[in-house]
Amino acid sequence: MSSARESTVREKRGRKPLSLSVHLGELKKRHQTLSDRIEEYEKDSAFDQLAVSELKRHKLLMKGRITRIENTLANDAEKELSDAHQLEAPQSGMEATGGFQKLPAETFGHFPKVPEFLQSSKG
Repeated sequence: MSSARESTVREKRGRKPLSLSVHLGELKKRHQTLSDRIEEYEKDSAFDQLAVSELKRHKLLMKGRITRIENTLANDAEKELSDAHQLEAPQSGMEATGGFQKLPAETFGHFPKVPEFLQSSKG
């Protein structure tokens, strides 16, 4: 079931839609519950093989959903980091000049020359 459809189903049942991370947490809890039930059934010497097979199938499907959501969350986080990095990066190659655009030397040709005594002052 897609997350959009799950949200719609939850709304029809009178529940609020879950965020992906909350939904992921719920799926992991259910997955662990299924693991525990399978383990309990298999410990019993007279366990129903068909019931255990069905539980294992549900567990596998749930693991697939968990993996898809984890991948979606990882991709979203990676995209957010990439977007944030692009916002921080200076635009148009100005990173080498501290954020100031480097102008060609001839742009300053019409300004008077700085006197030599000011150029060599070290103080």
